[in-house]
Amino acid sequence: ETMIKATQNAAVELYHNDSKKFETTDTGVTVTGDVNLGTGSSVYLSGTSGLRLVHDGTNGNIINGTGDLKIQSTSDIKLDAASDIILDAGGNDIRLFNSNVEYGKFKNDSSDLALFSSIEDKDIVFKGNDGGTTVTALTLVMSTGGNATFGAKATSVATAASDGSTTLTT
Repeated sequence: ETMIKATQNAAVELYHNDSKKFETTDTGVTVTGDVNLGTGSSVYLSGTSGLRLVHDGTNGNIINGTGDLKIQSTSDIKLDAASDIILDAGGNDIRLFNSNVEYGKFKNDSSDLALFSSIEDKDIVFKGNDGGTTVTALTLVMSTGGNATFGAKATSVATAASDGSTTLTT
């Protein structure tokens, strides 16, 4: 039974039950099977100030010590949580891009939630499903200073205040 195989000026191979599990190559290492680290252990890429993967026994963390953290895919990227998905942006903006061009953002604007259309004179459009048909319920037309165009009708509600005045809300 082979346990360790070392070839001069070449690979070192480690085996378990005659099955190769670890091998050094001219470009790095190859692992066959799982790599199991203990709770709280980390995997570091580019040293301790680079990218770190760690599980503390309760939470899994990806910690990026330098630069941007980019997740790229040739297909969709899906976030699937059994509970909520939380986006916490310390810079106050959650920015939306297509082909490196920002087209919109959600912004914390003095504690108000602001929905922002980033491309000059492009509208903010609210759409929905009405009996299987996509309808445009509301368009905020940025080229006219944010005028509102409703897809059907606007409903007005009159509210009486305790001082006898009436407020008309449309």
